[in-house]
Amino acid sequence: MRRRWRSSGVWAWAWAAVLGGLAAGCGARDAEETLARLEREARSQEVAQAREEAPAAPDGSLSGWLALALRQSHEVRASFEQWRAATLQIAPAGTLPEPTLTYAYFVRSVETRVGPQRHRLGIAQMIPWPTRLQEAQRGRAAQAEALQSEFEASALEVQQQVAEAYWEAWRLEAARRLREQQRPVLEALAEQARGRVEVGRGSLAEVSRIELTRGRLEDSLAGLASARRSAGARLLGVTGAPQGWSEAPVQAEEPGVWLPAEGLEALQASAAQHPRVVRFAHQARRARAAEGAAAARRYPSLMVGLDWIETGEADAGLSHTGTVPADSGKDPVIAMLSVSLPIWTESYAGEAEAARREQAAAVERRLAATDRAAAEVRAIWEGLEDSARRVRRYDAALLPQAEQTFEAVVGAWGAAQAPLGDVLASLRELIEVRVERAGALAEHQRLWARLEGVVGRAVAREEVR
Repeated sequence: MRRRWRSSGVWAWAWAAVLGGLAAGCGARDAEETLARLEREARSQEVAQAREEAPAAPDGSLSGWLALALRQSHEVRASFEQWRAATLQIAPAGTLPEPTLTYAYFVRSVETRVGPQRHRLGIAQMIPWPTRLQEAQRGRAAQAEALQSEFEASALEVQQQVAEAYWEAWRLEAARRLREQQRPVLEALAEQARGRVEVGRGSLAEVSRIELTRGRLEDSLAGLASARRSAGARLLGVTGAPQGWSEAPVQAEEPGVWLPAEGLEALQASAAQHPRVVRFAHQARRARAAEGAAAARRYPSLMVGLDWIETGEADAGLSHTGTVPADSGKDPVIAMLSVSLPIWTESYAGEAEAARREQAAAVERRLAATDRAAAEVRAIWEGLEDSARRVRRYDAALLPQAEQTFEAVVGAWGAAQAPLGDVLASLRELIEVRVERAGALAEHQRLWARLEGVVGRAVAREEVR
């Protein structure tokens, strides 16, 4: 008999292992593949590396600022940590509940024919319906992929912010540098005006007007310097640079003018796969898994277990025969199987319906985000063509005309054939044309940053001749 009891216990635990393997294994396959992929992708990200050394100051290039931002940005690191935390929650979602170990002491022992029962030790395992664990893991995996999309989108957004702040700083630096070109010209005009006064060919009013123009120039340069420092502070802020940094250098070279080498439809198709858009697909998958988990609650869960009761030796005086039974002190072993009764079906149906509604909402949000991205790509496309056209017009017509006009008016003033006001006006127009051209160049670069931010990848370019 003792051997038979042990055999029953072994078979009970064998069934428990089989059922547990079905519950955990069926749900784990897809989730384990997703988890392995997410782990590989997470390790490939530089942001996962600890920032042990102090970052070096950028050399003034946009690529240097972008590299610094991806390493230092707290927003990017926060998104990365959320993603990593979600990947660590996939595997636990598919595990069985913890087994239960119970112990009982018979304060008043139960006397049986084979002896008194004094202690009871039991162990039990709850086994949910297999698809509950499967859908739980799928939901966690979808959540991790959604947060991965959030991390990728955060990195793209920071890159766009850095590029826009960089080109604004570049525009102000270029404007300040171009306006400073008036200094030597005004000094030469002032010197020439004083000489004309000495020989009686000019008046002090001309000298005063030039000095007034120089004073207004200094005020304008001071304002540009202040605006440049503010733009530098914004650039340092979006990159997450250390607090002690105060300089935000930018390159002095002019950027090129490009148009996309890809078609509008191809760019819109890429925008539809932007991480900000794709995350809604993962959210829909998570809602679908929640619906499956709610449906699985309609099915019963099992509990299997074993109980062992410690039994002492029988007392011959308590036996009606006056002898000790042959199986005295035999410890009984009890195999246990229980089934839950899912009776709250209405609440489970409500959970499933709520999950379906969330899934539908995620699908609609993805469609809305796709429409917005397509419209934004088209708007940026038009802006790029317009800014490229403006730069070409400045280079081909406006700038040469302004230079020729200034040279002609200066020559006429030197020959006393034009008033000083025409010289100062033509100088002002020449500088304004150069500043406006620099602004068009900066706007063109900002539009490129927005385009690649919306598309979510680098876009092939062709130079505008």
